[in-house]
Amino acid sequence: MWEDINMKILYLAEKYPYPATTGISLISSQLLKNLSPADFEIDLWYLAEKKAPESSEFHCITKSLFFKIDKASLIKYYFSDESLPWGMLKYYSAGLKQKLAVTDLANKYDFVYLDSPFLAFYKKYITDLPIILNSVDDIQAWFQQSKKSATSALRRWHFKQENKKYANFEKNYFSKFSKLIFVADKDRLGVINRGLDENKTLTIPLGVDTEYFQPQENKTPPAIITTGNMAYLPNQEGVSYFAKNIWSKLSRRNPELKWYIVGKDPSPKIQQLMKNKNIIVTGFVEDMREYFAKAQIVVSPLQSGTGTKIKILEALALGKAIVASKPSIDGIPELTGEELLIAKNPDEYINFIERLLTDARIRAEYQARARQFIIENYSWKKSINLYEEIFKNYA
Repeated sequence: MWEDINMKILYLAEKYPYPATTGISLISSQLLKNLSPADFEIDLWYLAEKKAPESSEFHCITKSLFFKIDKASLIKYYFSDESLPWGMLKYYSAGLKQKLAVTDLANKYDFVYLDSPFLAFYKKYITDLPIILNSVDDIQAWFQQSKKSATSALRRWHFKQENKKYANFEKNYFSKFSKLIFVADKDRLGVINRGLDENKTLTIPLGVDTEYFQPQENKTPPAIITTGNMAYLPNQEGVSYFAKNIWSKLSRRNPELKWYIVGKDPSPKIQQLMKNKNIIVTGFVEDMREYFAKAQIVVSPLQSGTGTKIKILEALALGKAIVASKPSIDGIPELTGEELLIAKNPDEYINFIERLLTDARIRAEYQARARQFIIENYSWKKSINLYEEIFKNYA
């Protein structure tokens, strides 16, 4: 049915997807690595503060264009009548808007793919061409959760305004997209329940590179690790929760235990945790596997969030023993509870961590089940095949 198809795609990305430091850039990175250049010709237009070094692994890209983001002031935004959410306005580029206006998109491309929900407003500048939006998560649900968990009145007000504006955008524009993709059914169903046609939606789970993320033998001193983009508010909240409610007691009982906090852009509050000599905050690292190998246990203490947590999938692929909160695994419905330990309160975190540290047999059992779970349920090959099927429908 789809033999000898050569599709031309305009691919709009919120950043150049290498290195892949977020879930959104990870999806784009895997697509651009694995889509066949014999079937797909992609023009990548990406947004950034400055031009990025390009990856030689993205074989299906025929042309890559950089568009500078127009800097905006959050304070001025608060006093304006701007209808777009701040999360979208941060990706506004007059250069990209003009390029879309002067390019004969309908005669040049089969469809447009937007790799981020925060690029959805560019729909206003694209006509007469199918558009696929990767919403990734239920952004409204994320704002609602953030509003509830915010620690200051200003943050609560900000998230309330963002939620209101995003809800209005969703109501007016989501039905105009040809297809919306989500990484978890929970998020897709949330948008459907607010009125979006189910036939316009699709869940495509994240995957894991099981060749890259291989189990490694660990012979280091006792250590735990928490990973993720530390600019992401739920990650900051999770680390703060663990530091305040769990670490102090856990470290007193286990004075040799180290805690690695690994991920880009740690906030000043997280960096201050290094006043404790046993807490190591790394910032961005080139190879996460090096730090996973230092720890016997992965701890994910998220208190809120949406979508699928890629760091949980990577930890499972590495065959790590994991102690996680319920919000950390909400986007992974195939988990049975046999693959990791779910902590509901500080005492459970401490008890589970200490049990895994002291009982090598139990730790090994969780490690084996974790790796097997990923092999059976999550692979990028499966996910990429689903993207290919959707893309080829627009041939």
